[in-house]
Amino acid sequence: TITAAAYSSGGTMNTARYAAGGMGTELAGLAAGGYGPDRTTNSEEYNGTSWSEGNNLNNAGEGGGSAGTQTNAAYMGRGAPPATNYFEGYNGTSWTSLTNLPHNLWYGGGAGVGYTSCLVFGGSTAPGSSQTGNTDYWNGSSWEEENSMNTARSSIGGAGATYNAALAFGSTDGKTESFNGSSWTEVGDMLYGSTPTAGGGTQTDAVGGSPAAGVTTQVWNGTNWATAPSLATSFVPHGRRTASCFSPGSGPHMFFGGTSSPGAGIANTEEFTAESSTTATAKTIDFD
Repeated sequence: TITAAAYSSGGTMNTARYAAGGMGTELAGLAAGGYGPDRTTNSEEYNGTSWSEGNNLNNAGEGGGSAGTQTNAAYMGRGAPPATNYFEGYNGTSWTSLTNLPHNLWYGGGAGVGYTSCLVFGGSTAPGSSQTGNTDYWNGSSWEEENSMNTARSSIGGAGATYNAALAFGSTDGKTESFNGSSWTEVGDMLYGSTPTAGGGTQTDAVGGSPAAGVTTQVWNGTNWATAPSLATSFVPHGRRTASCFSPGSGPHMFFGGTSSPGAGIANTEEFTAESSTTATAKTIDFD
């Protein structure tokens, strides 16, 4: 028997919002910041069943780049507005303000281990400003400017468990770029472009979701994008959902938050279960 892959409802967030930072996995997730009905410092942890309040960010904002896990997380940039260069790290208990980014940005992408090593890329410097391809690497003690993305863009998805194996994808053109620690290379485009794009995973196993209700998610296998099951929740364009950034695209992961109307956040969580199969066991009949 084959059970198809699908999303199902998970726990409800304590603070409804969109454009939050998403870190960790489906079983150990973290949400920080976002908007709804205003920009917030709120931080929550997820245990695979329910969300619980944690210690908040030091600075409110939406659309920052996210990286890491529930116990080693990075939230980079954010819109306050305007775009800021705030950088905070989470150790599983509290958020600490670290050395500011070299550039102001919001709605960029993130990748990496967490606040001990992370990469932030793309985004825009202020509302209505030109999009950027800036790429910056945090080595645990200072920022290093890296080669810029080939295509400057904002509201993108980011994936990558380490800074030198990152993936940037989405925005209106749907382009996908891969980072090897020194430069970006254009790889296979998404099946359709989307702005904003929520996403997570690794450089070879990522997931991206669009803001349109009923539109399927897409999964990246390191070479190509393919359609995946649909998210059930209705939410409007620019009401960015958030994904657990450290989860595999083809395995358990989750999307949460978003907005159902301009400025109004939603609090639901959708968890992904991959396709599975079971084999029936033959029964021996004794005719004696």
